[in-house]
Amino acid sequence: LREIRHENLNAFIGACLYDEGILLIQEYCSRGSIKDILDNGDLKLDDMFVSSLMGDLLRGLSYLHDSSQFRFHGNLKPTNCLVDSRWVLRLSDFGLTFARSGHYVSHHAEIITTPGNMVSGKMVNNVTTTRISFANTTTTTSITRTGSGTYNSSVRSTPRAVRIVTSPYLPPEFSDIFKNTQNRSVVIDNHRKGDMYSLGVILWELLKRESLATFLGIKDEREIRAEICQKGNSFWPQTLAILNSEAQLQPVATNTGNCSAGTIIPSGVLDCLKDCLSFDPDQRPDIKSVRLRLRPLHKGMRSNIFDIMIGLMEKYANNLEILVDDRTKQLSEEKRKTGSV
Repeated sequence: LREIRHENLNAFIGACLYDEGILLIQEYCSRGSIKDILDNGDLKLDDMFVSSLMGDLLRGLSYLHDSSQFRFHGNLKPTNCLVDSRWVLRLSDFGLTFARSGHYVSHHAEIITTPGNMVSGKMVNNVTTTRISFANTTTTTSITRTGSGTYNSSVRSTPRAVRIVTSPYLPPEFSDIFKNTQNRSVVIDNHRKGDMYSLGVILWELLKRESLATFLGIKDEREIRAEICQKGNSFWPQTLAILNSEAQLQPVATNTGNCSAGTIIPSGVLDCLKDCLSFDPDQRPDIKSVRLRLRPLHKGMRSNIFDIMIGLMEKYANNLEILVDDRTKQLSEEKRKTGSV
């Protein structure tokens, strides 16, 4: 994690332990996340900003899938798409899936001492419990005092409760597969396909310029996921149809090269999103195919928003110089006329 470097990946600096778990230290992104940007009603995203963010997202995910040792992201969602001070999108929280599911990667110890109090829902007397929580097991050591003044010690290991998938950005099949699998090839294959579903949801939000929660009027992630799973294969086609009805579809990019993400969508983009959002993992395209199909959104654009802004400022400065020259010539002409009079 510390060695991986890419412009569209948020650099991992290190980690430290604290009382309640592990803190990850990464580069600071002052603009917040995609979720913060979408939830900010005062921030109006124009075409070039949205297209640039989408391009950054595609480049970062492409690097993870094709060039990094991780081969997938595994937890792609708007809160993990951070934006730095230069308006460059950087992916975070990658490379941690195996750490969360491994046996020996990390643990957290908690000591509970209670005389005649409630511990884990049961009334106990004079019990000191040291609980060490691993990623997928919980080891509990209990020391109790007997009537003769001696102590009995017992150690019990129990499976950790499987975390129920509630995020609406993870594909429906994640609720049922690889809950306990340690087969790396199986995990990688499923996560790569899952990344494409998550990518489709985020791209839809950027094109719609509002979060899925806002669109559905539901705040709780469990309810959003339940809504998606309940409607099944009909959910995303209906949702894309709404986006389609709000958009003016164009067969090619506009003359300026800046395709509108809210009012003008190049032909084929919605078809690409539909494939990414398929409930059948085998029907989802890979990241190379998606980048190729979404090229019309970025045609004629520079690499990032900062470069675009610099270009606009240079263009504005050039136009201003031309305007000043014109006004200077007009002033000189008026002075000449005044002198003649």
